[in-house]
Amino acid sequence: SAMGELDDTTLESLEQELGLPDNSELPLPEEVMVGDGVDTKLDLAQAYVEMGDAEGARSILDEVLAEGNESQKQEAQKLLGQLS
Repeated sequence: SAMGELDDTTLESLEQELGLPDNSELPLPEEVMVGDGVDTKLDLAQAYVEMGDAEGARSILDEVLAEGNESQKQEAQKLLGQLS
């Protein structure tokens, strides 16, 4: 139906505006993405701690404390403890 075509076109123009590839995968549930992002930040913070960049580690760990789940926050606190 014409309606269906309209929807497709709207979707395509939206994807182009957002700069997504036409056949982009469906986004993961936000929880999964946020979880992975926080895990990455923890790894990054750990690397900063090992390099002795306390300031860099701290700013990342602050984000983890804001975004992470309980176990991630505990991990961040542990790393912060190594800094002080």
